[in-house]
Amino acid sequence: MFVKYNIVFLRPISLFRGTKGELKLSGFEYLKYYLLQLYYIWYEYPPVVRSWSIFVSVSLIFIIVIFIRLYFVAQKEANQKYHNIKYNRQYYDKIQAVALSNERKEVDQIAEEIGLPSNYKMHRNKTKYFVPILMDIYAKNKDTINKKNWKNITLALKMPAFFEAQFRSRSLFTRISTLKNVSDTNTDLKEAAASRYLFAKDEKLRMSSRLHAARYGTSYPFKVLEEDPHLYVSEEMMVKLHNVLTYRIENDLSIPNLIHWCTLYPINESLRLFAVNEIRLLKQYKNCKELLELLVDSTDEKFSIEAIKTLGELKYIQAEPEFLRRYTYASNAERKALGDALGNIKSGNPEVIECLLKDYDDVTEAVAKVHVLKVLHDYGPAGLKAYNELKSKCSEDDKRFFDHIECELLDSSRYA
Repeated sequence: MFVKYNIVFLRPISLFRGTKGELKLSGFEYLKYYLLQLYYIWYEYPPVVRSWSIFVSVSLIFIIVIFIRLYFVAQKEANQKYHNIKYNRQYYDKIQAVALSNERKEVDQIAEEIGLPSNYKMHRNKTKYFVPILMDIYAKNKDTINKKNWKNITLALKMPAFFEAQFRSRSLFTRISTLKNVSDTNTDLKEAAASRYLFAKDEKLRMSSRLHAARYGTSYPFKVLEEDPHLYVSEEMMVKLHNVLTYRIENDLSIPNLIHWCTLYPINESLRLFAVNEIRLLKQYKNCKELLELLVDSTDEKFSIEAIKTLGELKYIQAEPEFLRRYTYASNAERKALGDALGNIKSGNPEVIECLLKDYDDVTEAVAKVHVLKVLHDYGPAGLKAYNELKSKCSEDDKRFFDHIECELLDSSRYA
């Protein structure tokens, strides 16, 4: 008994014979017959033609797959754009009004004013459209926003639950972008949400998790960073860490003693340089004394330059004797930092003016001479007097240096 198959369901069905008893084919047998016919026709062609036919067929399949993929991507983007516009029109102004309101409002009241459905629950495909709205509002109104209302807005929109769900995603990109979105929307998310990734193998995820813990932690969230022997504070990392420290100060959270980062053992040079910069940016005058002690013992030029800049900008007058002592044997880069620091302190110390005048006579480079003159010119009445005396007896060749200081078009330092 012969068996044939239904081409749609591929299941055996009864075979039938024609009126004269000949065998009839149907279903899968038809398909097999024509495929074999095509194969033998193709096999009779020369090898070159067969090779090109295979290449063209595979290329067409790839092109079709690419076009299908592009279609679905375009459809997804169009759908996302449509919902972004819809949510912007429906919620943006209402959320912004509540965020800027001076009146403190509770979560239920905010949900009603924004126009959320009753018993609103977190749904990933809906809640995600609130993320760009919150990011934009917070970025534009960061300084004037009502912090209490903003926290309640994120609770009303179920943002903490949404971000916690995103953390559980298998996608590495989703986890990293979620940590960034939490920061950009200033969502009060539990420290434990990202704690599982503090020692992740992926460097970006690991550092993003540690920055999140440092931003929202309550005990000592910087401990993991301090104890990491391979920690390298890049320029991007410096910006992120600075934002973390600024956030904690603005929200009355504790920050580490930055001078402690300068004395950690083993010494982490990148973290030490970052700490010195932050002492300057955060105006931590209490650390000036210890920083000066570290400068006295320092043999590392990079650290010395940053410490000199910090002590100068914080106008730590007790550092002047050390600056004058180092000035005589310092490198060109360190000498420039010392001159700027002395110019920032402006104590009116005659020894400083004498040191600068001696340096002007000793240096031969034009850039160095202009820098010394700039410091003297801006060093109060006594410095300006010394500057004018130098100008009155300068040679024709040296006159160009004074022109750089006095002419706004020539003095590039005015626009630095």
